[in-house]
Amino acid sequence: MFKHSFFNDQGVALVAVLLVLILVFTLGVAVLSLGGTEKTISTNLVQGIQARYLAEAGIQMSLAELAKEPRWRAGLGEIVLGAGKIKGVEVKDLGATIELVSEAQVGKVTRHVVAEVLPPAVSFALTGGWGNRDGGLKLQISGNSEVEGDIVFKENVQVSSNSAVINGDLVAGNTVENRGTIRGNVFAGGPIINDGVITGEQRSGLPLCIPEPQGVSMEYYRENAGYILTGAEGFTLGPGELDDNLPGSEGILYVDGDLTIKGQGNESEYQGRVVLAVNGNIVLNCDLEPENENVNYLAIISEGDINLGSHSIKAFVHGGDTVTLNGGSLTGALLARELDIRGRVELYYDKVMIDALYEEMPPYYPELLTWKEY
Repeated sequence: MFKHSFFNDQGVALVAVLLVLILVFTLGVAVLSLGGTEKTISTNLVQGIQARYLAEAGIQMSLAELAKEPRWRAGLGEIVLGAGKIKGVEVKDLGATIELVSEAQVGKVTRHVVAEVLPPAVSFALTGGWGNRDGGLKLQISGNSEVEGDIVFKENVQVSSNSAVINGDLVAGNTVENRGTIRGNVFAGGPIINDGVITGEQRSGLPLCIPEPQGVSMEYYRENAGYILTGAEGFTLGPGELDDNLPGSEGILYVDGDLTIKGQGNESEYQGRVVLAVNGNIVLNCDLEPENENVNYLAIISEGDINLGSHSIKAFVHGGDTVTLNGGSLTGALLARELDIRGRVELYYDKVMIDALYEEMPPYYPELLTWKEY
């Protein structure tokens, strides 16, 4: 009887030991599996962060390309960087804005960054509206005015005549009132009141924060000038004198003081490829036309005000403060902190002119509007 009980106790102990061993083994496997899962999660987390940084780098590289070439739309192909790669950056032209879609991969983890970007200000026919006038700033396009190219304006835009025409996109930070014809898209931070014709997409109430483009860098122009006029409070030059002292009739003419451009008789033609940078105000008292529109180009840059009168002008104009137009026409591009436009005007964007002058000017940088990661 005693022997039989002893062997029964041994069997129970063996079964108990086996159960404990199985339990310990199972727990060990679970712990090892959990450790492997945590390692995988940790690896994916690190690779996800690395992939996001690479996708952001793709956006930054694209912004640099836009600063060098405002109409760059080629995108980027695959770029291997360290343990990962930028798979590519796609550029989608949305009209007055562009969308950059950057994709990057590290290991098996992929990340995307999507940025909506306002191209450099020299990409538009007209850019402005960052002043501080009481009651808000308003760009008014009246009469039978015509704009050929895109417009970006920080505040309110009013196309007040049914005979006014904009052949391009319009981006306004606030309200758009239209009685004319806009052959393009209209994007507005406020309402769009349309009693005219808009042929493209209308998007109102957008969270637009239109950044102010960089100001006029007079230090850059002085340091890189081919010739400097100084020693007086004001100067007067004729259109044909703008390139007189520049080597090869090309480069930067820096004027340290106010400038009046006044033609003799019917004189209105300029020569060369000239960037006229004025550390003061500019008054134009004559037309400004190239002697040869295929090789002669002019940029008018001022830290102060520019009064263009009601003349016919072919130039890129950048005013650090207010640019005034009392009618007339401008072929090139117009950029100003404030715009005072009266009467009938004609504005025509000239891509060839901007490209020809761009290498003589400091870069005009694109501006980020929105940013999304996934």
